[in-house]
Amino acid sequence: MHNDAYHIDESIVRKLVNAQFGNWSHLTLRRIDSTGTDNAIFRLGDELCIRLPLIPSASEKLSKELACLPFLPALPLEIPRLMGSGNATEDYHSRWAVHQWIDGNNVQAEGLNDMHEAAESLANFICILHSSDASMIPSCGQHNNFRGCPLAKRDKLTRQAISNLSDIYDAASLQAFWENALTIPTWTNDSVPIHGDIHAGNLLMKNGEITAVLDFGLMGFGDPAVDLIVNWSLLPKGARERFRDILKTDDDTWFRGRSWAFSTALIALSYYHLSNRFMTAMSKHVISEVLEDFRSTG
Repeated sequence: MHNDAYHIDESIVRKLVNAQFGNWSHLTLRRIDSTGTDNAIFRLGDELCIRLPLIPSASEKLSKELACLPFLPALPLEIPRLMGSGNATEDYHSRWAVHQWIDGNNVQAEGLNDMHEAAESLANFICILHSSDASMIPSCGQHNNFRGCPLAKRDKLTRQAISNLSDIYDAASLQAFWENALTIPTWTNDSVPIHGDIHAGNLLMKNGEITAVLDFGLMGFGDPAVDLIVNWSLLPKGARERFRDILKTDDDTWFRGRSWAFSTALIALSYYHLSNRFMTAMSKHVISEVLEDFRSTG
């Protein structure tokens, strides 16, 4: 997926564990198939998992997670629990982390018992996260791909993605949506702690209910609209309304959230359309949902 990817295989990970966490060296180790794009995941025994950045930029995001996750408040869905932090070596040039294993499967809309309950669960999680103490979280910026910054920070990348996808989509329609998005007033209230990347690929489910939120690598301090992305990646229209009611989201914030969903999907599709089927399918779904929403509501 990446030209600058680190080489990671079971022998390298076993060597890392044996050298830095000898008390776990007896545990079984196996790679986990993942739809993720930034990290390789290995299960260590029954209770642990190892998360290893695949690229240098993901290493920087992991370092931020290691610093911030322990200080987040109690949240209504599980989040990664750090059990140990590993250091770079000659064989693997990045920090890495050991987390408690969270049982579950990646969220799929057809596997959820009730989409309105899913909307409530996600909205309640976001409410508490946005109201938490942000003293340990850095302001949004390059470190989190400008998630939570004004949409104009994404203008160049979004326009480039539109150009790259002109053989798949009508570029004029995409351009019209984006031009409208840039006219939405920016966030002027106090910044809040944001996850930055809440979508189906970063959620786990069990027994038909959402149980966990993963990957806080794009966490920052900024506009809460970016955490509305999940509405167009997972929730149908009726459930979106329930989500919005709980968060009490105003029109400008809601439309910025929709614009964030559009921008992130376009950029992801432009980058991953030949290398990651999950990201490709999800991005196309988001773009379709956003444009349909725009046509029906403006």
